[in-house]
Amino acid sequence: MAFTTSVDHYERMQKLQEIQHERERQRQLLEQQLNSYLQSGGRLEKLKAAKLQSYWKKVCAERKARVRNENLLRDFSRLESYVSAMSSKTERLKTLKNQYEEQVERMYPKWREKLEEQYLFEQVQKGQTPDIFPAQGYTQTPPDPSPFHYLSLGLQGTRASSQESLH
Repeated sequence: MAFTTSVDHYERMQKLQEIQHERERQRQLLEQQLNSYLQSGGRLEKLKAAKLQSYWKKVCAERKARVRNENLLRDFSRLESYVSAMSSKTERLKTLKNQYEEQVERMYPKWREKLEEQYLFEQVQKGQTPDIFPAQGYTQTPPDPSPFHYLSLGLQGTRASSQESLH
C-alpha cells in the first residue's frame, strides 16, 4: 500500500503541478492583457482628454458668442430707443415748422412775390439774366423753398431799401 500511496501521491503531485503550470500560464496571459489594457488605457485617457478639450473649446466659443449676442441685443435696444426718441422729436419739429409756415403765410401773404422780386433784383445786380422760371427747369440753383429763407431775404431787402431812403 505504501507503494500505491506513493504512486497516488506522485500522480496527485503531477496533477497539482500541471494545474499550477496552467494557472501560471493563465496568470501570465492575464498580466499581458492587463499591460495591454493599461497601455490602451493611456491611449483612451489621451482620447478622453482630447474630447474634453474640444468640448471645452466649444463651450468657450458658445459662451463668447452668447456674450457677443447679448451685447448686440443691448446695443440694438439702445439704438431702437434712440431712434424712437429722435422720431418723436422729428415729428414735433415737423409740426412746429408747419405751424410757423402757416403763421408766416397769415402774417405775410405775399412773401413769395416779394422773394421773387428780390431774387430777380439780385440777378439783375449781378449782371445775370433774370430767369427764375425757365421753360426747361432751373439753370441755376433755385432758392431755398423755406419761407424763413424768403422772409429773411425780404427783410434784408427792406433793410437795405430803408437804409437807402435814409441817405
